[in-house]
Amino acid sequence: MTNLHPNSLAAFRSETLRFNQREQHILDAFKNLGICTDRAIAAALGFNEMNAVRPRITELINSGILEESGTTICPVTKKRVRLCRIVPRTVQTELKLA
Repeated sequence: MTNLHPNSLAAFRSETLRFNQREQHILDAFKNLGICTDRAIAAALGFNEMNAVRPRITELINSGILEESGTTICPVTKKRVRLCRIVPRTVQTELKLA
């Protein structure tokens, strides 16, 4: 554990993450689907255009909320694509405290 002041830790733990509406819908879809592809998230949310979800998924990966957890072959494109999942809460906390 780092040498953070108890008040700093308490403030950090009480802080709630704020997501825009699209990010929240994407996170909800991941909660329902578990590990899945960008295309599966787009389909679950009713989008035909991959750019409706892909940039938000990448932002959530960069912020430590989602992580890439392997690859699979897309049944539509027959190309190798990423699988993503929600990072466990304890790991998210450790990443932000480091």
